[in-house]
Amino acid sequence: MALSQEQVALFVPSEKDYKISDEKGLQLLVKKSGKKFWRLRYWILDKEKTLSLGSFPEVSLDQARAEQKTALEMLARGIDPSLNRQLKKTIGATANLNSFETVAREWFCVRMANKSLTHQKRTQSILDNHLLPVLGRFDLDQLTSLAVLEALRRIENTGAVETAHRAKNICSLIFVNNNPIVIHPNNLKVIHYSLVLSINPACFFSLIR
Repeated sequence: MALSQEQVALFVPSEKDYKISDEKGLQLLVKKSGKKFWRLRYWILDKEKTLSLGSFPEVSLDQARAEQKTALEMLARGIDPSLNRQLKKTIGATANLNSFETVAREWFCVRMANKSLTHQKRTQSILDNHLLPVLGRFDLDQLTSLAVLEALRRIENTGAVETAHRAKNICSLIFVNNNPIVIHPNNLKVIHYSLVLSINPACFFSLIR
């Protein structure tokens, strides 16, 4: 049943925290301390998640519903609103929107939303620990195959062969529809397959033995 602003104001604390449901996953969490917080309960990849929407009365019922609507619209487009929030915090308001880091994190929010938590963590780790420190500052249109190759070789030189494979795949997926990078055969000795980029059949990200 839909709540009213007056009802929300009248809820009082109890011995334990409790939740009151509004509509479409919106909930009011009433803490035993008396503080009240808006939460959005949603599901993605058959998993339940919770998004914080602020505290009451700083965030009114109408404002919480507006935030809920925005989050549900993201879900309809396949975007996890929690990951989207993480992206905004990470890149900041003044970030270069054409940088590899910004595009990579946007790609992560959109493409990882329907992946398992294990896959998300593994991909995030490769981005944060291997790719972004080397490539993050570059604009996509300034990235060269040598820069990408250097990032991948650094991984390869540590002996982390499987991680190098995964990093190569991540780069390929990020560059699709953004900036097709060409890496010529024989540049990496351990990676032995090719992935043709859909943006241009003549350009491919080729890393073969």
